[in-house]
Amino acid sequence: MDLLLPPSQPSLLLLLLLLRLRPAVPVAGGSWQCPRTPYAASRNFDVEYVVPSFSVGGPVQALATYEDRVDGSAVFVATRNRLHVLGPGLKPVESLATGPAGDPGCQTCAACGPDPHGPPGDTDAKVLVLEPALPALVSCGSSLHGRCFLHELEPDGTTLHLAPPVCLFSAHHNRPEHCPDCVASPLGTLVSVVEQGHASYFYVASSLDAEVAASFSPRSVSIRRLKADASGFAPDFAALSRTLWGVLLALLLLVTILATALFFNYWRRKQLVLSPRLDDPAPLDQTTGAMALPIFRSGSDYRNGLAPAIGGLVSTTHVHRASCSDSGNGSCVPLLRTESIQLGVLDSTLLAEVKDVLIPHERVVTHSDRVIGKGHFGVVYHGEYTDEAQNQIHCAVKSLSRITEMQEVEAFLREGLIMRGLHHPNVLALIGIVLPPEGLPRVLLPYMRHGDLLQFIRSPQRNPTVKDLISFGLQVARGMEYLAEQKFVHRDLAARNCMYAVMQHCWMADPAARPTFGALVGEVEQVAASLRGDHYVNLGLGTLEEADVPPEQLPSTPMHRSTGRPRPLSEPPRPT
Repeated sequence: MDLLLPPSQPSLLLLLLLLRLRPAVPVAGGSWQCPRTPYAASRNFDVEYVVPSFSVGGPVQALATYEDRVDGSAVFVATRNRLHVLGPGLKPVESLATGPAGDPGCQTCAACGPDPHGPPGDTDAKVLVLEPALPALVSCGSSLHGRCFLHELEPDGTTLHLAPPVCLFSAHHNRPEHCPDCVASPLGTLVSVVEQGHASYFYVASSLDAEVAASFSPRSVSIRRLKADASGFAPDFAALSRTLWGVLLALLLLVTILATALFFNYWRRKQLVLSPRLDDPAPLDQTTGAMALPIFRSGSDYRNGLAPAIGGLVSTTHVHRASCSDSGNGSCVPLLRTESIQLGVLDSTLLAEVKDVLIPHERVVTHSDRVIGKGHFGVVYHGEYTDEAQNQIHCAVKSLSRITEMQEVEAFLREGLIMRGLHHPNVLALIGIVLPPEGLPRVLLPYMRHGDLLQFIRSPQRNPTVKDLISFGLQVARGMEYLAEQKFVHRDLAARNCMYAVMQHCWMADPAARPTFGALVGEVEQVAASLRGDHYVNLGLGTLEEADVPPEQLPSTPMHRSTGRPRPLSEPPRPT
């Protein structure tokens, strides 16, 4: 037989402990309660956590932060007479002397030249904001009449450094009674930067008193645009002070008048479109009305009806169709708007000429679920069409949303006949026009898989060098040269789309002094040929004899430089 030995003393204690700590079993019909932990079983733990810190040795007057997944992050701390750059973990990277004004060690003062500008004294940081377009840091102090400085950010691994400061002040445009480059007030200034299009706008609010407003004074409320050549701020917007409410009321009145005029104009056009046309040579059927096709015009993107593009792109206008009822007296009463077109109302001679660009609707497939872009005049879809060799070709299909009078239909057809003769690698060509049996006309254009040039350049996955940008400009110039040879004019060739050093003289006041597109292409080709490898161009400003020439019109000379990051074409000049 088996004998049961008495448990040892440690085993007995363990058994009692397990019985004491067993989970409570809920009684039938009762509620379960969590067992309490005795106070004797609680423990205190000490966890050491080091908070990153940095001491500037004085009051912090302004603070700004920058973070980028590629370039890294940085914290900018401004104190009296000093600007600190901190890297990851608040480790100091570099420090810049911003004062005192007149001191030989002031680095920002040296960027404005040797001449004194304002009384000497300490510089208190009043403005510290990021300029999103470059990117760059803009700092403004209480000295030097409140002028600002541009510090472009230069990545170095995971840290950021400041490029040499650029003085945002132009002596030619600033006077004691009017100083557009005087931004900061010693009594305090708030600035908000907004990027719009290709420019940065500074919304500035400053505190003033009689002493500050006496000479070289900022405005209490103003909007300033940062010049592309970093020579200061353009006074495109009038400063607002005590007349702020008056200006706002005037703008409100102007908007009201404009809205009334637009509504009246729309009402008149609607009455004219829906009323019968007695002089129309086409027969007036009781159930049909006049329809129109889209009109091709230069200056709009096939993916967006409001965006500019390179020569020969599409914007559209539209007409309404009015169904008529038989009232017995020969009048036409509009009943229903439809979106369709009938070829029978078009001129037979003109229609015969247009047949060369017409594509049968059976050969076109429109992917309505893949919208490329939307504009004011319609929607652009991705599509495919079958050519004569039975090849499936990707294309952009633009579907119209509005149509207008028959005269514009004929103008559209004639303009389409002209566009079919444009053949150049730098001009977007017309593939054809589709007239479906139901619905509105559709325009077929080449499918540009990279999108427009602006989005291509700004894409985070791409970092084009200045040589690439000049190549883009050269392609634009070649396309414009071809259109000029064909006696066409591109109506959206604005200065913001061109390079400063090469194309500035295209907008001379005297039209006779402007170069032809052929001469312009030659100059751009010379600049492109002078670039070697991946070197970049420094569009620094030169010096002229004439004292009255604005800084933005001074010529610049391409120079080679090597750096870890390309700069935009509006790169500010380097101080010597």
